[in-house]
Amino acid sequence: MAQLRKLGSVLACARVKRAWGKANATLIWALGGKLTDIRWRVIARKHRTIPLLARVEQQRVA
Repeated sequence: MAQLRKLGSVLACARVKRAWGKANATLIWALGGKLTDIRWRVIARKHRTIPLLARVEQQRVA
């Protein structure tokens, strides 16, 4: 959990995608939910742009 907090949901999802090739917006929302103790579906409704930001960040890190 400490490593997830350090990375944040977007970078953690990017690492999952790089390692296993499968990661999507639901994973970002689920990780964000774990960090904030908010249900992932609530995060998904309120933060639809997170997947776009994740793709931009992933390209920056890669």
